[in-house]
Amino acid sequence: MTSKNPTENDAISTGRLQIKKFDPHILIQRRSKNSAPVICVIGKRNTGKSEVIKNLLYYNRKIPSGIIISPTEAGNSFYSEFCPDLFIHHQFDPDILNKVLKRQKRKIKETGKHPHNDFFVVLDDCMYDCKNIGKDKNIREIFCNGRHFQITLIMSVQYIMDLPISLRSNVDYVFCMRENNTHNVERLYNSYFGIFPSKQSFSQAFNIITDNFGSIVLDNLSRSNKIEECVFWHRSPYPSANFRIGGVTFWKTHEQLYDRTRNDDDDDVRKLPPACELIL
Repeated sequence: MTSKNPTENDAISTGRLQIKKFDPHILIQRRSKNSAPVICVIGKRNTGKSEVIKNLLYYNRKIPSGIIISPTEAGNSFYSEFCPDLFIHHQFDPDILNKVLKRQKRKIKETGKHPHNDFFVVLDDCMYDCKNIGKDKNIREIFCNGRHFQITLIMSVQYIMDLPISLRSNVDYVFCMRENNTHNVERLYNSYFGIFPSKQSFSQAFNIITDNFGSIVLDNLSRSNKIEECVFWHRSPYPSANFRIGGVTFWKTHEQLYDRTRNDDDDDVRKLPPACELIL
């Protein structure tokens, strides 16, 4: 028997396996141990990737500051419901991430590793130019060393192949949404879910778990070889809870500096003024 609509504490039965619900609080625990995670959400359009990101940010809403880069934000204003517009960018720009890295290195050097130095970076569907963006040295540094600089990275891609091989091994948590292309499911198995004894067993679990906007989750930091201790299910609540991410200074800076009369189609408006870099 399979559990199609599990309640919050249910496990999903996928044949012989009982897949438990993913606990997002583990991300907070990682940050508290100075090991900010790299998270990748994989799924085609309209499979619920942004809702997963929103749910993960809800659990990490006490992170004092951060930035979001989302090319679709100009059309749907999804992230501005809970994150200051001043820190939401509509186009990928290597200079933004370069400033983040410099800021984090400076803050940690000045005050040491402390929760008030935690920072989030969201890159939502930014791999439209995956060959060049995937090679960006700032992205590579955040993937490989972001945990040392207290940067929690959440990145979404439509296909696993959009993520360069050199970066895939540095992902700590993988959330995979529904996929009806068997070749893409096989690529997910080959890239991340080889812990399953066969492609068939993975495909069975994948189809059951990702039904109804669910996602199958891999904890790449688990030291166990047991599937049930590495693989989980997740489904973001809808409608989601109302919340705001970031600290008081984060929002005050937005209120003081953000000009709502600007033309949002002009990417220059997303370049931060010098005063704003103090908390970026």
